[in-house]
Amino acid sequence: APSAGVLALLREAHMPVVLIDPRDSDLLEQGQHNISCVVSDREGGVVQAMRHLIQRGHRRIVFLSAQSNRRRFVGYLRALEEGGLARDERLIKLWPSETESLAAGRLNSYRPTQERGEADERMFRSDYFMVGRLKGYRATQELLADSVPFTAIQAGSDFTAAGAIDALREVGIRVPEDVAVVGFDDVDSLKASPFREPFL
Repeated sequence: APSAGVLALLREAHMPVVLIDPRDSDLLEQGQHNISCVVSDREGGVVQAMRHLIQRGHRRIVFLSAQSNRRRFVGYLRALEEGGLARDERLIKLWPSETESLAAGRLNSYRPTQERGEADERMFRSDYFMVGRLKGYRATQELLADSVPFTAIQAGSDFTAAGAIDALREVGIRVPEDVAVVGFDDVDSLKASPFREPFL
């Protein structure tokens, strides 16, 4: 989304503007900036994905995401309530969006143990991809280390889901046979990776 300064300039200029699916749309959705905004139904999308998991018998569903994905988290909680499932804080892994700068992410030598192809190497160098995948990887490692029982993961993004899958596969957990993983966003770049099989 544009910065507050840019939003102020647009308002002052009385310039007609429509933002399409800005990254942090909550402020814009509240109408505080008088800027038209078209946003995807992030909450509804997660509710649909969660309903699918619940219909398949999953009752211990993890939610992994940056805190900035507020509408997705609300969808997770709504689906739990609709499905008659209790909220379990051990199954919720949220992290501040800015806790790890992109530069810090580059310095962390995260490398899944599997061999990677050239297409995946290009994606690995992408800051956004690397930090999201790293967060999903670490959060899943924490769940496994703490022996938290779960049968499914609802990730706040496809990149986070990819990191979760890395951590699961690293310890021999099969996806989706042992643990189901659902991402969010339908990111095209992941289709050119080793994750070409339908996993999200």
